[in-house]
Amino acid sequence: MKNIVVLGAGFGGLKAALKLEEKLKTLASSSDKASESKEDWSVILIDKNSYHTYTAALYEAASAYRWRGMASMSPYGGSPEGRQKFEETLAEYVCLPINQIISNKNITFVQDSVSGVDFWNNEVKLENGDSVRYEYLVFALGSETVYFDIKGAEKCCYTLKTLEDAFSIRRRIEKVFSNAVKGNPIKIVIVGGGATGVETIAEIATYTRCLARDHKLNYADVHISLLEARDTILSSSPKLQRDKSIKRLEKLGVEILTNTRVQEVMSECVLFEDGEKCDADIVLWSGGIKGPALLSAKGGKMKGLELNDEGFIVVDKFLQAKGLRKVFAIGDNAAFIDEATGSRTPATAFIAEQQADAVSENIMRISTGQPLAEYKARTPGYVISCGGKYAVAYLFGLTFSGFFGWCVKKLIDLKYFLSLFSFREALLLWLRELRLFTKND
Repeated sequence: MKNIVVLGAGFGGLKAALKLEEKLKTLASSSDKASESKEDWSVILIDKNSYHTYTAALYEAASAYRWRGMASMSPYGGSPEGRQKFEETLAEYVCLPINQIISNKNITFVQDSVSGVDFWNNEVKLENGDSVRYEYLVFALGSETVYFDIKGAEKCCYTLKTLEDAFSIRRRIEKVFSNAVKGNPIKIVIVGGGATGVETIAEIATYTRCLARDHKLNYADVHISLLEARDTILSSSPKLQRDKSIKRLEKLGVEILTNTRVQEVMSECVLFEDGEKCDADIVLWSGGIKGPALLSAKGGKMKGLELNDEGFIVVDKFLQAKGLRKVFAIGDNAAFIDEATGSRTPATAFIAEQQADAVSENIMRISTGQPLAEYKARTPGYVISCGGKYAVAYLFGLTFSGFFGWCVKKLIDLKYFLSLFSFREALLLWLRELRLFTKND
């Protein structure tokens, strides 16, 4: 038995496992079979969690409004049991069970953390002491938050990478509003004006309107600021999309501070390099990403794997790890340079899935003796949610904004669910998620 091992069940890793299983099934059933059959191969997916995190909904989970009758009969708040029930409900729409996704698939799921890889003996080492041999290996471990050595940032800022991060943000905002004194300002700051920062701050802006109403506070006392070190937010987006997003944020009351470099973050304020400061009840960080710490861990855990200065895996035009013919990397942890732009491909779900398609194809090509196909990055556009039923979509050279843009975003969600589940399961999940996450729009 030859194993194709995929590390990580994010957008790229899960898609790679599913595509590989599909291609192996086709290979086995074809009339002109290659020397290996379906029984000769096994797809193994390894992740520390039992679920696939639908990260596109994390900002929704961080700001979903607990409406009357959901957790208690009070407009907001309620008992600890009510909070737990509501968070469990949110988890159902963000954490999608891997075993349910791969049911009836020829994929073996191993729930464990990776401790290292022996590239000479083709073995993945697991935290529980076991090892898994591989014929081909796909790195899809995602990324980690980078703080650029800014003092206090890692300790004092909230990030949004996991469901627990989303709940931590919710709880902190709830606490701030519960303890607020009428007439005193409430200050929320987010550092980083990329797509994640914009989507998060826009949803929080609509969410805090509900909280202010429930706590009988004047929303004029709620101050929300978006800090960006560059001269504009959404710097990689087309100007029209960027301008529409800025206009929407300003309408929501978000203060956008560009050319603003953070020097230090403390528990109640942010210090800027020019000496100014900004008071804050909560600081969210969306300032950038780096490669997973595991890849650069000392002690030879990944000896032989070449990384760039940001800790991402250096790959060639086939998405192979440099110098390792049977090892590939996709998604956030891969440093693929797009020849068209001269820059690393954006860390988006679309790119991760696109690269998963390319790698699954190339693994099949190697196994059947065919030449590898170069990966060409194709980005049809972006969709950025801007709070409530409003989004700005730039697709195939066209820009849609407002409610229509929001509809496009939701249809993309449905399309993704359909790629994982049966039509009925996907539609029910989508409709329930739609109902839950639009209560504060």
